[in-house]
Amino acid sequence: MTIARAALIVASNEYDDWMFSRLRAPVHDAEALARVLRDPEIGGFEVRTLMNEPSYMVREEIEGFFSDCHREDLLLLYFSCHGVKDVNGRLYFASRDTKLHRLSATGVASSFVKEQMDQSRSRRIVLLLDC
Repeated sequence: MTIARAALIVASNEYDDWMFSRLRAPVHDAEALARVLRDPEIGGFEVRTLMNEPSYMVREEIEGFFSDCHREDLLLLYFSCHGVKDVNGRLYFASRDTKLHRLSATGVASSFVKEQMDQSRSRRIVLLLDC
């Protein structure tokens, strides 16, 4: 069996909700990381990037990323976006369509990400947060 090296890169720098400031670096950082990870001399990863996608699409891709793997696969998930805590201190990753006053419904909850990682067959997971 071939051991896979896969990366999912999620970056958001544009937001529909005016309460989120526009970020300059996420898309550029994500593109640079993708180049390094794809390079067979450096990373040799199969890379999927999501740039300024809505939260439902990000959640669906994360679920697929962690469920479509084997035990020894090396998985890397990278977020470059606003990280926002709700009034109870729960962390959410902001996507293009995230509304600051509706985080639970429109953000990507860190608890969702953790759940997907915990349910994954892979035992080699790297999570990078640039929030």
